Amino acid sequence: MNKKLQILYIFFIIISFKGIIHSEEFIKKGSDIKINADKIIFNKNTQTIKAFTNVKVSSSGMILTGDRLFMDPKNQILSVTGHASLKKDTDSFNGTSIFLNYKTKKGVIKNGKIFIGEINLYIGGETIEKTSEKTFFIEKASVTSCEDPKNNWEIKAGRLKATIDGYGYAYNATFHTMERPVLYTPFLFFPVKSKRESGLLIPQIEFSDKYGMEYSQPLYITLTDRADATIYYKYIEKRSDRKGIEFRLKASKDSFLQLFYNEIRKDPYLYKADETDFLPQKTRYWFAMKSDNSIAGFKINMDIDLVSDPDYLEDFDDGYLGYDFIEKRLNKNFGRDLEPEDDYSRTNKVYISKNYSPGLFETEFLWIDDLVIKETDSKNKTVQRLPKISFTGNRKNIGSSSFQTSFESDFNYFHRINGKKGSRLNFTPVIYYPFSFSNYLDIEPSFYVNETLWYTKKNEDKNHFRQLYSFDIKTSSSFYKIFNIYGKNIEKIKHIISPEINFYFVQEKDQNKLPYFDDFDRIEQKKEIEFKLLQTLTSKEKWPSSETDTQEKYNYREILKFELSQLYDFIENKKEDESDGQYEAKPFKDLKAKIKFSPSDRFNMEFNSEWSHYDHLMTESNIRLQTLTKKGSSFDIEYRCTRDEDESLNIDTNFVISNSIKVSAMFKKNIMEESIRTGDTEKEIGIEYSAQCWTANILYNQKDYYNKRNDEKKVTLQITLKSLGGIYQSLSD
Repeated sequence: MNKKLQILYIFFIIISFKGIIHSEEFIKKGSDIKINADKIIFNKNTQTIKAFTNVKVSSSGMILTGDRLFMDPKNQILSVTGHASLKKDTDSFNGTSIFLNYKTKKGVIKNGKIFIGEINLYIGGETIEKTSEKTFFIEKASVTSCEDPKNNWEIKAGRLKATIDGYGYAYNATFHTMERPVLYTPFLFFPVKSKRESGLLIPQIEFSDKYGMEYSQPLYITLTDRADATIYYKYIEKRSDRKGIEFRLKASKDSFLQLFYNEIRKDPYLYKADETDFLPQKTRYWFAMKSDNSIAGFKINMDIDLVSDPDYLEDFDDGYLGYDFIEKRLNKNFGRDLEPEDDYSRTNKVYISKNYSPGLFETEFLWIDDLVIKETDSKNKTVQRLPKISFTGNRKNIGSSSFQTSFESDFNYFHRINGKKGSRLNFTPVIYYPFSFSNYLDIEPSFYVNETLWYTKKNEDKNHFRQLYSFDIKTSSSFYKIFNIYGKNIEKIKHIISPEINFYFVQEKDQNKLPYFDDFDRIEQKKEIEFKLLQTLTSKEKWPSSETDTQEKYNYREILKFELSQLYDFIENKKEDESDGQYEAKPFKDLKAKIKFSPSDRFNMEFNSEWSHYDHLMTESNIRLQTLTKKGSSFDIEYRCTRDEDESLNIDTNFVISNSIKVSAMFKKNIMEESIRTGDTEKEIGIEYSAQCWTANILYNQKDYYNKRNDEKKVTLQITLKSLGGIYQSLSD
């Protein structure tokens, strides 16, 4: 019998009292029942107990108090009157009187209130009658999750039937807020349990200047202890309705699957690729799924991302069925991103791996879903990898020498719906010879032999072979100094400087007649030297210690990482010499810089850029700044710029005004000039009010697009009554 049933049904063990009570406290030897009171009377003839004033009965962590007690163990009857109270852990039952027959498991509480701590739910009534093992029938009932319902909310009902770890059914129910009735329903049901259970979740209401009122209602369904589903329905006033489903399955500790499917049928707002006219109405959809499994030591990851058309994810990016909602859920549970919503190539992949002592075995099935090809019905020449099988040998010493070896091997089968198909087998052994000079300079030459065999079949079978040689020489050193700070939290800072000089060589080889499926089929000649400088600052910080700690604890934080790298291409420089000045060589590749600054858990700054020596400007620049306050406020700003490709600004902020009020704001804009998306802007501001037993969110979102056809202003409202809705709990491990 579980904890709640022990409280509700009976917590006394049937005993036979013998002897004479000789004090104000009676303790039966061998029993776990203790009775305290100012006065206790034990009747030997009737084997009953009466207790008066300051009555306290305790047993197995449960406490019963009141003004008067009558207990008849023989007939299994218990009655407490006057300020009657029964408590166990976080649960409690209070009333002017409590009567229990623990033989029939029935009872009555007058003017009572039940509190179920696990779900923070209060159920009260003029008469609370326990009618069966798990069921209560309540007259003039009230239900709330608020400690102070008069200033918050409660549901009042003429009659209410509640089943612990089941449902509550209210008849002639009225929703009250601030002691004022605002909504009436002849019937209402709600969960009275801490376990996952089927039922309606909190709806979302949106008002759009383009599509009118939108109403989203999720229905949560428990299938088994390890599987559940949520069905979504979204009514759109000026558009077709949307429907969707989410399914989750946790077959074991190492096996979890989550999928989403949503669609809109006969959508009238689907444009052609050139945006000159509407496409015929059709069903638009998105199917997204991720799963992780572990079988016999093999890790199996699956990612599915199938979309009907290029605009679907951008058209529906918010709300329960939107891209943002689904991407965050999948990323949180699996740690793997989806492609951005404006990416027209969607990756579908099955990845299988297993670590052996000799090396790593991997298999990958990769399918790229090209949405532009799908919409235009053009020939699909996208290369699909079905599959790639590889084995990478671990690096190890050759006998007792200083030489080391490893290898990479893989087999690929390339499939096209239209175009040449084929397979490729590759084997690349590597030999290393690492050595050092006086512990200050590390040198590692490495030699590679790349051997590749192709088999293609279109009009006739044909084999191709390639053998390539390459080698690297990597040199590095490292210097450090430790600075004693003796600060309040930081004791020391370690400064490390690590310079590197690396040389890369790949032999020249004519590969024009070889099949081409991906860039690996065209390995370019290389003769480059790289200069790299890495600097780090690492702090040694004291951890807060308690009185029981016998020694101090420390935390090490990399507060600064700064990296510079420069490549010089000898082949590019040679081209100018061979052309007698007709060709302007650019042997210096872009100078790359990366900085990461994280002095605390509440501040993080990342910056990376590339500088062109010949154009005298940044070809790429990305910066992101994140801050977090003790109260929970946050600020996140990101600027991204890639020359002739992308330039955007994203700002996301959350301000904690008080324990009850939070304000959020978001701003996104494409600021790249001469782009078809120049000026794309999204703005959002929201406010959340959170009370002890309810939460209200209101959100304003405005989208302004380059083509104006999808411009939209929307207001979203969501109210959550705690304990009567919200997102379901985790599946069992």
